[in-house]
Amino acid sequence: MAATQAGVKTSRIAPIILCGGIGTRLAPLSTPQKPKPFLPLIDNESLLAKTCRRVSKLGAPILIGQSAHADLIKASCEIFEPRAILLEPEAKNTAAAFALVAAFVTHICGDQGIMAVFPCDHVIEPTSAFVSSLQNAAHWAKHGDIVTIGVRPDLPDPSLGYLRLGAALAPDVFTLSAFIEKPAPMEAEILTHDPAILWNTGIYVAQAATITQAIHTQEPAITNAVAKGLAEARMEGIHWHIPAQSYKGLSAQSFDRLVMAPDPRGLVCRADFLWGDVGTQQGLTRAKNILGKSKVLA
Repeated sequence: MAATQAGVKTSRIAPIILCGGIGTRLAPLSTPQKPKPFLPLIDNESLLAKTCRRVSKLGAPILIGQSAHADLIKASCEIFEPRAILLEPEAKNTAAAFALVAAFVTHICGDQGIMAVFPCDHVIEPTSAFVSSLQNAAHWAKHGDIVTIGVRPDLPDPSLGYLRLGAALAPDVFTLSAFIEKPAPMEAEILTHDPAILWNTGIYVAQAATITQAIHTQEPAITNAVAKGLAEARMEGIHWHIPAQSYKGLSAQSFDRLVMAPDPRGLVCRADFLWGDVGTQQGLTRAKNILGKSKVLA
C-alpha cells in the first residue's frame, strides 16, 4: 500500500458513511456540483453533517465519496474527526463503494472487523434507538452474516426497498426471506399492510470479509479493482486518493441489485426508530415531520 495511517485505532464497529451521489435525486435542489448530502435541506445543518453526528456515537466515521467533492466532504465532517476519507476518482455506485471500504476496514481491523454502512441522506430519530439497533446488528454480524436494518413501513412508497421477514431468531431478529427493490405502486400498497414486511433502510452491518466475498462472488472485477486502487492510493492527511486508472472500465452496479436482490441472504434486525430517506420531495417532507416529532417528544 502506498501509505498507511499512523495511530489508527480499531473499534467494535467501523461506521462507514456513503457520501457520493451525482445530484440527480431531488433535482433541481441537488446538482452534480453539490449533491443533496451537502445541502441544508431540513435546517441549517447538511444531511452529511447530521449523519456524521449520529454515527459518531459508534466511533470515528470513515467516509467515502468522490474526489470532486473532497472540499464539500471536509466542510461537513471535519468537526467530527473522521478516521479516514476515501476519495473515488468517479462514482461507480454502491457495489464499488462497499468493496472499497471493506478492503479498507480489513486493512485497519482485519477480516473480522465489523463495518456498518450508512447512506448519508437519511433522517433517524431518536439516536439512542439507532445506537441500540446497531449494537444488536453488530452482535449478529460477527457470526458471518450480512445484517440489514429494517423499519416498519407506515405508508406505501414505491421509491423504497422492502424486506420480507423469514424465521424469527430472537426478539427483532429474523432471517431474510425476500428482498423487494422498488415495487410497483399497487404492490407497495399491499406490502405496507403486511406484518412480515419492513422497509429496507439501506443500512448494512457485516464483517469486512463477508462483504468482500459477497461482491467477489458476483463480480470479481470490482473487488480486484478496488484492492489495486487502495494499494496504490495517495495519502494526504486522512484523505486516501484512489487513482483513476484503477476505476477505468469498472461497471457501476448497486450493492442491493448485485448482491442482495438476486440471492437474499443474511439477517434482518427490526429497528424501533423513526426513519426517512431524503430521496424525493415526499421523503423530504417525511424527514421534516420526523424531526418535528422528535422535538415534541424530547
